[in-house]
Formats: sequence, C-alpha cells, structure tokens
Amino acid sequence: MKIKAKCVVAATIGITLFLGAGLLLAQQPKGVYKAVALQGIHFSKVPQSVQMARPAALANVPPAPAALASQARQATYNQIRAAAGLAQTPPAAVVPARVILTPEAPKSGRSYYALYDGSNYPNWLDAMAGMMQSTPFTYVVGNLFFTFETVPGKTYMLDLFVSPEKDYGVGGLFNGVVRPQNGHILVGFTANASFSQLQVERQFFFYRCELTQVN
Repeated sequence: MKIKAKCVVAATIGITLFLGAGLLLAQQPKGVYKAVALQGIHFSKVPQSVQMARPAALANVPPAPAALASQARQATYNQIRAAAGLAQTPPAAVVPARVILTPEAPKSGRSYYALYDGSNYPNWLDAMAGMMQSTPFTYVVGNLFFTFETVPGKTYMLDLFVSPEKDYGVGGLFNGVVRPQNGHILVGFTANASFSQLQVERQFFFYRCELTQVN
C-alpha cells in the first residue's frame, strides 16, 4: 500500500508540474518580441514561428516559360546575326549562353541583376508552402536592373524568361516597348562599352536571363 501511495503522490506532482508549465506557456505573448540592440546586433526572441502574410499578387503564379526549342533558338540567333550584318551559321555553330542569371544566382562573374521595389523568391518551398510552383522566381512591382559584362563591338542575344504579360517597357541597351513570345523577351544588341545595362519596368514575374555572344 505504501508503494501505491508513493506512486499516486508522484503522479499527482507530475500532473501538477505539467499543467503549471502549460499555463505559463499559454500566458507568454505570441509572435515577435520587440528587438533589442546589443552593440550593433539586433536580436529578438521568437517563441514560435510567425506566419507571414503572403502578398495577394502571389495567389496565382504563372508557370515558368519553357526554354526555347533548339530550332527557335537557332532562328533567333541567326536573325540577330543578320541584323548585325553577320553571316548565317549552322546549328552546330550556335553557342550556349555565356551568362545565366536566376533568382537563386542573380550574379555571374561581373554580370548581375538588381531588384528595385519587388520581392525575390529563390526558394519556393520556404516562400510559398503548399503552392504547386516548382520554379524559383522574382516578383517585380517596379523595376529590374540588369548589368552585363560585354565586349565592345560584339553582338549579343538576350533572352528574358518572364510572365506572359502583353508588353513591357525596357530601356538601356534597347529602348522601347517589347512583347514577350511565349514568356520570352528576346533582344539583340551590339555592345559599345565593357558593361551594358537594361532596365525592365512593370509588374511581372521574372524567372531567368540568358546572355549569349553571337560573334
């Protein structure tokens, strides 16, 4: 009987401690505590994960455009060469992209892109849990600035993978209003400096950029 009594007492104490700890946790404020500056370091205690509100614009993210088919890429490549006064090339002579920029890797060598007034989602699992979207993207509200390292006098093919909006305002190495073709903005240009820049304006989704030197 004494053993049973000890077990009952121990169980009672355990339950009391468990309930007390639960009440203390329930009374703790939820969310993010006010940040405290510690000699140049900003620190705040987060007792539990905080659910961030997803921007309304991300409710329906369009799928990323597929890469250009080899024949379409070759045709674009040769159109740009023809516009620059260069001879046509066979399929085997079409070189791969020299620079590739994505939300996961917005910098390649000395070429890069910068986002102004927008959001970058390089990890779709963290940014949009539960959505059927498997391609990283950048959501742009205002402007996207591209800086490419180029060789003066050389001609390039630029391929921007974007959401299929009707038209985009661009400036820099090409000025005007462009319309994507199946989610691709294709621009050809001959560089006149060691760095060439392009600004894309409007509200859109950006997935990838490929820069190919065609001569």
